[in-house]
Amino acid sequence: MPQILDQMSQPQGAFRPTTTVEYFALQLARKLNDMKRLRSYLTLLEHHSQQRVLTAFERASGEDRATRFSLELAALTSQEAI
Repeated sequence: MPQILDQMSQPQGAFRPTTTVEYFALQLARKLNDMKRLRSYLTLLEHHSQQRVLTAFERASGEDRATRFSLELAALTSQEAI
């Protein structure tokens, strides 16, 4: 874990994923054009399955795709809680 924290404290351009989850989060941030929230996406993947995240990503569209993604993920999470 300290290695991940060390990587995250470096400038965003210097982040080098060392696990598949880190790589997934990096690609998600890139696709959403939201690199400033890379840490948030790493945390998000600790709490949600990659499948759920992918489904929310696929449903998100529009100019502010990152915001739409968050809304879709919240909707999916609430549906599964019912």
